Amino acid sequence: MSGRLGQLSVDMSDQEVTYSALRSHQSPSESQTRLRTGGTKRPEEPVDKECSVPWRLIAVTLGILCLLLLLTVAALGTTSKFDEEKWSCCGVTCYYFTTESETWNRCVQTCQRSKSSLLKINDEDELVFIQSQAYKNIYWIGLSYNVIIKEWKWINRDTSPGLNLKITNLHSEIGERCAFLTSTRLTNTECSKVYNCICEKTVNFLGST
Repeated sequence: MSGRLGQLSVDMSDQEVTYSALRSHQSPSESQTRLRTGGTKRPEEPVDKECSVPWRLIAVTLGILCLLLLLTVAALGTTSKFDEEKWSCCGVTCYYFTTESETWNRCVQTCQRSKSSLLKINDEDELVFIQSQAYKNIYWIGLSYNVIIKEWKWINRDTSPGLNLKITNLHSEIGERCAFLTSTRLTNTECSKVYNCICEKTVNFLGST
């Protein structure tokens, strides 16, 4: 019996020595890995979102402002599309000869968008100057026949002062008529036809858009 106990003690001592030797040969990294695996995971550090939110808000705000700026520029380009360098001036009045063909009513609107008005001829000298600039094109002017009152009226609702146009003595029974001119003649036709426009404004307003 005592012999078996002695043998058992020797075997246990050998196992302890072997276990101690194995632990002594483990690397520090393996020990740390085992401790981390068996232990509680460290809580992740919270991401600092408070700093990122203002920057995102600023970026979105700047994007909206840029979009509004582009829309404003586009709108200004549409409503004030006339190139100031292309105005032809005579005395205190400047004229713009458009290159787009439109009906008489659309020409009225086109001139209004540039803060001018469809041409009103006041005297023979002005007529000569306008026709010298017309070349081979056909242009609407601001004179139309009102079928209700049976009179020719300029765009500002006044009869022509100082210029006796032959067409103002004609009366139309077939509907509204509008006046146009070329380099050689001045006559009238249906207002629904499409021609170029002549817009005018005084020199004092030429710098404004």
